Amino acid sequence: FEAIGQLAGAFVFDRTRGINWWNAPLYSALTSSFVATFLFYVVAYAGTDWIWLNHMSVDAGVKAAMSFALLVPYMLLRHIIRPLGGFGGY
Repeated sequence: FEAIGQLAGAFVFDRTRGINWWNAPLYSALTSSFVATFLFYVVAYAGTDWIWLNHMSVDAGVKAAMSFALLVPYMLLRHIIRPLGGFGGY
């Protein structure tokens, strides 16, 4: 399920990169996290009580917070590692 989430994140990253530097990393991290989380919890807890929805929402919240927090190192690394021209970097 993690591989499916990572593929979805890579697709979103490719589609959202451009002028705003934060769009691609934020949207791809959120997409990959939410896709993998949703698939894992639905398959792992199928047929059980609905208490797992609480666990899934906490897991998704932590992953969303980390997606926002990891924008800081990404922002700092942008000045060190510049994107190649023609790839929609900046």
